[in-house]
Order: sequence, then C-alpha cells, then structure tokens
Amino acid sequence: MTDSIRMWTFSVCSAAVGGSIAYLILPKGRFDKVLRWTLALFFLCALLSPLAAGELDLTWDGIAPAQETSDSGSLDREMERQIQTLFADHIERAVEEHLLQAGCPVEEIVVSVHAGEDDRIYIAQIAIQLDTASSGPIAAPQLEALEKSIQDTFGILPVITTTDTGGETDGETDG
Repeated sequence: MTDSIRMWTFSVCSAAVGGSIAYLILPKGRFDKVLRWTLALFFLCALLSPLAAGELDLTWDGIAPAQETSDSGSLDREMERQIQTLFADHIERAVEEHLLQAGCPVEEIVVSVHAGEDDRIYIAQIAIQLDTASSGPIAAPQLEALEKSIQDTFGILPVITTTDTGGETDGETDG
C-alpha cells in the first residue's frame, strides 16, 4: 500500500511541476485561458488516474485484527492504571489536607486502591505516618479520634503510625 501511495504522490507532484513549467514557458495571450484549463485537466487526470485504473489499493495490510485487539487491551489496562494512580493521588491530597486541618504534622501518606469487578475504584488502604519528631507525641485518644474522623470522611479505617526523633516507628494504632 505504501509503495502505491508513494508512486501516486510522485505522479501528482510531477504533474504539478510539469504543468507549472509548461505554463511558464508557453506564451501568454489569447490562449492563456485554454492553457490553464488544459493544465488543470491534466493535473486532475494525474490525480485521479490511479483510482480509476485500480492501481491504488486502499486496504490496510499492515495491521492484523488480532494485533488491534491486543493493542486496545494494553491501552485499556494502561488507562485503568493511570486512572487508579490519579485517584490515589487525589485521595492522598485530601487526607493530607484533612490532617493538616486537624493540626497533625504529616510525614507520609500512602493510599492503595483497586478496581472492582464493577469497574469502580475502591480504597484498599490508607497508611499515614505522622511526624511527631517536630510536634511531640500524640496521645492515644487523639489518634483514635483522628482515625474515626478519617474513617467517617473516606470510608476506610486508616493505619496510622508515628515517628520519634530518630525517625523510627513509635507505635501503631489498631481500630
């Protein structure tokens, strides 16, 4: 297919160049209008001749139907992965904003998501690491209230850990 298109393009360009040269060389005057019509007809014939002769095959032979299906399947998977990543990023920002409004210093937030069989995206886990090195330890009742607040807002009980001044995990609350 590409060879026939290449040959057709070459013939159309050659006809355009030849017609332009003929128009420049031939004298102007009373035959000017006839010459323009003749050159336009010549160019149109060069443009349509491969289609009329059946030389130009308009079928695509490079892509098999099985390849199209596999390519669209990988494209669908990539699109789903990107949507899940964007959703997780959005939830992370919302959780961070929620924690900052509550006055809790955040060190790290990790949101895990998955797609269900109904093609909906669900939050699998919210893991939060609070920076207690700069603000001091957080009392257990305050952590429990924070867990409940996040569960009420996002629909899942988070896993909250805190760090001491050495950056190690101080403890983990279970809901």
